[in-house]
Amino acid sequence: MCGGNVSSSTVSPDGMSVVGDGGMAPVVAAPQASRSLLDRRFPQEVWRQGELELRREACHVLISHTPAMDALELRFGRYVLLATAVGDGEQTVTPVAMLATLRQHCGVVPSEVVIEVTCPPHDLWLTFSMEEKCTDVLFLSMKIKCCRRWIQFSRWNGMVRAQLGALEHKS
Repeated sequence: MCGGNVSSSTVSPDGMSVVGDGGMAPVVAAPQASRSLLDRRFPQEVWRQGELELRREACHVLISHTPAMDALELRFGRYVLLATAVGDGEQTVTPVAMLATLRQHCGVVPSEVVIEVTCPPHDLWLTFSMEEKCTDVLFLSMKIKCCRRWIQFSRWNGMVRAQLGALEHKS
């Protein structure tokens, strides 16, 4: 094309290279680097290799939510209440007794709420069909008694059973 001479070489298994004109030439290996690529580092990256005195004592972790998780949290946050019976009482608060109390104080009927028993520290999980009824019951927190105990209502959130924990730093 441009009139230049093009030559190529290929390496044969016997350690000889075949030059473009058919002649043979010995293959000479390039000198090896004294250190591997893993040993080469930049000075600013040395602290990442596990030096304890350079680690931060506290760090933050970002845990992402999926759109489905966000939708569930939005729905539960507006329609679910957690009820806790406050005080020492001989009787435990049952879903039937709670429904009777809610019917008496704010007119909640069985078709508007599902009441389930939960694990401590909360006693009951109330799922409402309408946000307005959920808000009305929330305003009754510590104003009504059920089974001779004051009832505290709180909105559900994603941190209901969350605990503070430490993540170990791994280098």
